[in-house]
Amino acid sequence: MKLIDVFNNIATSGKDLVKTDTGLSDYLIRYVLLNAIIFFGTLILIAFSVAHIVTGIYYEAVITLIMVVVALVTFIMARTSLPQAVPASILMVFFGLLCVLLIRNGEAYGANFIFIYLYPPVALMLLGMKRGVILSLALILIVGFEVLVPGMSLWHYPLDVSSRILSGYCLVLFVVLVVEKTRKTKDRMIEQQNRMLVELKEAAESANRAKGNFLASMSHEIRTPMNAIAGMSELLLRGELCPEEHSYAQDIKQAAANLLAIINDLLDFSKIEAGRLEIIPTRYLLSSLVNDTISIIRTRIMEKPIRFFTNIDPHLPNDLAGDEIRLRQIFLNLLGNSVKYTEKGFISVTITEEGPRKGNTALLKIAIADSGRGIKPEDKEKLFGEFIQVDVKKNKGIEGTGLGLAITKKLCIAMGGSITVESEYGKGSVFTALIPQKINKDVHFAEVPCPQEKKVLVYERRMVYGKSVCWSLANLGVSCSLVTDAAACAQALKQEDWYYVFSGYGLYEKLKTALDAAGKKPPLALMVEWGTEALIPDVRFVSLPAQSLSISDVLNGSCEHKNYMHTRGFTGTRFIAPRARVLVVDDIATNLKVAEGLLSPYKAKVDTCLTGSEAIERIKRTQYDLVFMDHMMPDMDGVETTAEIRALDEERLRQLPIIALTANAVSGMKEMFLQQGFSDFLAKPIDVSRLDEIMGKWLPREKREKNETPSGAGGKTSEASFTIPGVDTAQGVSLTGGTLSGYKQVLSLFVKDSRERLGFLQKPPSREGLQLFTTQVHALKSAAASLGAAEISAQAAALEAAGKAGDIPFIGEKLPGFAKNLTELLEKIISTLPAGGENPSQKEDAESSAVLSERAVLLLRELKDALEAEKTENINRLLEELERMELAPTAQEFLEKISNEILVTEFSRAREIVEELLAAGGA
Repeated sequence: MKLIDVFNNIATSGKDLVKTDTGLSDYLIRYVLLNAIIFFGTLILIAFSVAHIVTGIYYEAVITLIMVVVALVTFIMARTSLPQAVPASILMVFFGLLCVLLIRNGEAYGANFIFIYLYPPVALMLLGMKRGVILSLALILIVGFEVLVPGMSLWHYPLDVSSRILSGYCLVLFVVLVVEKTRKTKDRMIEQQNRMLVELKEAAESANRAKGNFLASMSHEIRTPMNAIAGMSELLLRGELCPEEHSYAQDIKQAAANLLAIINDLLDFSKIEAGRLEIIPTRYLLSSLVNDTISIIRTRIMEKPIRFFTNIDPHLPNDLAGDEIRLRQIFLNLLGNSVKYTEKGFISVTITEEGPRKGNTALLKIAIADSGRGIKPEDKEKLFGEFIQVDVKKNKGIEGTGLGLAITKKLCIAMGGSITVESEYGKGSVFTALIPQKINKDVHFAEVPCPQEKKVLVYERRMVYGKSVCWSLANLGVSCSLVTDAAACAQALKQEDWYYVFSGYGLYEKLKTALDAAGKKPPLALMVEWGTEALIPDVRFVSLPAQSLSISDVLNGSCEHKNYMHTRGFTGTRFIAPRARVLVVDDIATNLKVAEGLLSPYKAKVDTCLTGSEAIERIKRTQYDLVFMDHMMPDMDGVETTAEIRALDEERLRQLPIIALTANAVSGMKEMFLQQGFSDFLAKPIDVSRLDEIMGKWLPREKREKNETPSGAGGKTSEASFTIPGVDTAQGVSLTGGTLSGYKQVLSLFVKDSRERLGFLQKPPSREGLQLFTTQVHALKSAAASLGAAEISAQAAALEAAGKAGDIPFIGEKLPGFAKNLTELLEKIISTLPAGGENPSQKEDAESSAVLSERAVLLLRELKDALEAEKTENINRLLEELERMELAPTAQEFLEKISNEILVTEFSRAREIVEELLAAGGA
């Protein structure tokens, strides 16, 4: 072994002292080649020297001996710390001189001839490409002069010999260049591949370590709070709750359980990769799984202008046995994928049973279709890969890990099923999963007793919803007819007696007119977008998507609290608070009037303002007990206003109850508001029972007094004779305080506000103006709903959703019709109201005498001067002082009008009303 090491050391000039995994590199090979050439060349040169001495050719003997000396010197130099290029260059220079001398002496024949041809490969291998080519070209130039120019050598070379020497040399040089270039390229590619492999290996190891660390840390961090949420909701369910609170707590528990299950699946992804995925069959109800899944996903869908509908075969077995958690995850992954890649159009869920049953096993066919971006044909193969996101350039703004579909496919396979996809790029996709499930008990998903005796009319302009409801009814065995316009609806109502009528919520007024004309009153079920508050007595409400189970519940007379909203029978307040002071902030004067009307039974002092900045100034000056703050306002919204109030350096303002008012009553909004500094949350249109709950919870106990007035005392002003085409005036009166006079005032303010906002509705907004446009239609949505104008409210809601999604083409398509319908509504309201928007009783009161105190007269005169000078600070101060005074009812009404005009900065009109009040009061 030592002898081998000695030879290895000699061959490599002592450079191979450390063994490497990659073997000998180029510099070691060159050292070995250099030493080999020196060793064998020296032997040959010594042999030549001896031969020349024997033959008496001493000149060449001296030359060869000199080369021997050069070889020995370069061998010694290679053993030092000098770079390999130094001894190699010396050796090749003298080697070239030897070739030149051989040609000059005419000895370029036989072995000498071959010796010359060795120069190019040796030069390139020892010196590298650049130096080797330079020396090789220099040698061929010198040799060319020697063999072609007479007198340059001691021997005359015939032309054929000369050409053979030169062409052979050039050919050898060319071949060596090609071989060396190829070798270099190959070595470079191998080196790059090795470097990439090393980097990929390090990246994979790093990713594995990161994933392991993440799973280890996040498993506890996520599961602990989720378990706490589930546990606390369970404790709530064990306590004494009203039915509505029990439903909320049950939803929290179910949502927490669903989320925890999904998190567990993601945390266990390593098990899926390792093939250790466990499928745990349990008994479950398909209806429960479907409802939970839809509840989770539709909060995301409602942010976009998307029609979401379901077609669920009612004959499906409902009582199943399988891995419910895995099946729910498949649902959510596929639906979530559709939501991400669909900006507008539709998303549908179709669940049927595939093929004949095999024993007690049903093969569920779950098809999720959408009108989204679709998939390119070349991307379909890699669609179910891990960490894959296809069409990255187009989808670069969409978040995601690329794991969803990979997990879904593995789950389907693990459950004995499969998944396929059909897609047309730019038009949408259909994902179809086939999942076998055991039938625990053959009970249908939904059914209607004696369906042949029930005939249903469906009135819906949105064809996807209408066809979906008819599909469900047909599968339930119920005869149905679909109409899409008011004339066809009226005709159908006259011709047939219907067991039930299903209609879109926005079509209620037209349907009501058709029913009145037909003289028939079949039961009604209105289909509302999820999250929409609706309140119409004796009308059932079905949250979209309307599926076979909710439809059968309506036809069977059962009620599910999550899907139907109804009158709670609230008729009065539990207490009054005359010493309390409340501020209502909203950028819509109509909404302010509605809030005032709803708060009037509490007899609290109610102030109103239209902007966040004005609210901050009022709160600084006045000690309020409660603040109602609108969420969406231009310039400074409710969140920003609340943040500034909380940041003020006063302890009372940090503790001041601020209630968020919003029409976006979706899941999670309350939590968001609480995080932003609000104390609670109240949805618009305002539910009087929920308002009473808020007042009881947040008004100071010491300012509450028992309400001695019996519930409903005084009755409600008859509104039977007051109608507006397209408006449910009964609902409007109910939602604006319960009095017809108050409702008419709200109508007047709505006309004024809407006229001002019509300027924003003449053309689609630009990208920069999209947020302002969304705020405007949001305000009109809630204000119209408070009036009972359901169709206008629904159209505004669709435009608001499009504004949030940035869907300007949709806005451009729907905006002209909305503006036209709103203008027509305003004209109907104006034609219905008396001139000036006042009702006769108000005119009579205005004409009657009003007793004003001297102090009130003095303040009113000061207010008139302040209005004329438009001094805002004096106006606000004087108005507040007048509002605190005890005035006669007629004077209070005048003062209310003055306040409304001041709020919309109509100072000249406010001054005129002040003059009327002074004249009526005898001043």
